[in-house]
Amino acid sequence: MGRKRNENGSFIKRIAEGNNMIETEVKIKIDDNDEKRIRDFAESSCIFREKVSINDIYLIHPCIDFSKTDEAVRIRIESTAGIEKVKITYKGKRNKDTDFKKREEIEFEVKASPNDVISFFLRNRYRVLCNIEKDREIYECKGFYLMIDNVKDLGKYIELEQIGKNEKSIQIFLESFNLKEKIEPLTYLELIMKK
Repeated sequence: MGRKRNENGSFIKRIAEGNNMIETEVKIKIDDNDEKRIRDFAESSCIFREKVSINDIYLIHPCIDFSKTDEAVRIRIESTAGIEKVKITYKGKRNKDTDFKKREEIEFEVKASPNDVISFFLRNRYRVLCNIEKDREIYECKGFYLMIDNVKDLGKYIELEQIGKNEKSIQIFLESFNLKEKIEPLTYLELIMKK
């Protein structure tokens, strides 16, 4: 019996170590002029994927201070054309040695109502830290996703998320639009909490 437990423990450890998804992205605050240029680029050079309304609920862990560990747990409620999806996301510590935000991300969709998911976490001693609402347009470009966000209480931003392992396409985009100096290192959560 003890041996079986050890084997299961090793199996679970292998799964956890083997499924590390590293998200690489960059966020930029944009003005009206930036938005027009970026939209022109997106409409001529990228594929429009979807427009989605997003409600992100960030949680406080009962035992861990995420502000000290640079982690986050989030419930995301996405609404597209009247259809709701609920996703749970864990975000690990950021690698701050680069212009891009790189961190482990584990995300999965759950087949439950938003109320049930929130109730589940609250009953497990999590508390709600913050609620962030945004409207997002998603375009697939060569080598990256381009997301145009209108964030409640923060304004308009773009996020560029790498597809695959090559960051060069994002670098080229930033340089061609003179946006490198406008990179925002803080997350939406950090920006909201500063207000």
